[in-house]
Amino acid sequence: MKNKIINNLFELWLHIGNQSQTFHKTAHYSYVKPVNTSWPSKVFNLGDSDTYFKELHDQIELKVLPNSISIPDNEELESALVAHQFQLKSTVKGMYLNLDQVAKPSDHFTSIEWVQNKAQAIQFASIASASFGYEVHESTIIALLSSNQLKLFIGKHTDQYVSCGLLLLDQNNISGLHMIGTLPEYRGLGLGKIM
Repeated sequence: MKNKIINNLFELWLHIGNQSQTFHKTAHYSYVKPVNTSWPSKVFNLGDSDTYFKELHDQIELKVLPNSISIPDNEELESALVAHQFQLKSTVKGMYLNLDQVAKPSDHFTSIEWVQNKAQAIQFASIASASFGYEVHESTIIALLSSNQLKLFIGKHTDQYVSCGLLLLDQNNISGLHMIGTLPEYRGLGLGKIM
């Protein structure tokens, strides 16, 4: 299941890059580079050979490429990157839920709205930026409105939009939940769980 989770994440970045026209592919890797190096500035889908690692490092140093490389769980690739002066900064854990084994909630979640217009997309970008502490540019989110694979949501609490989340149905029919966030001042109220 771990590979399916990683594949969903990589497909999310590819889809966002294609929708926002910020996706680039080389012979050795892919990357997404939105406005102002905002989310999701990532280099991913690295090739097996390490012959291009010096060039990759130099391009990141020159700010031609995003300063974030994501790889699947692969000790050999990780060691090769470290040997080329890359540093491991974080690891991401994925979780999954088999919906065949879980009862569907009876709530209708009327506090959650499907983002379908520019004003809602701008609201999503604002909530996400404040929730995660990095810029989520509104142009990236607006570009996602026409997607058939991806759905964006914003949630209300006491008539204020305070939470966000997105869902990507990937090519393997896996639904990935991403960008589940709540404004800092509204945390601890179960709003992320509702989202």
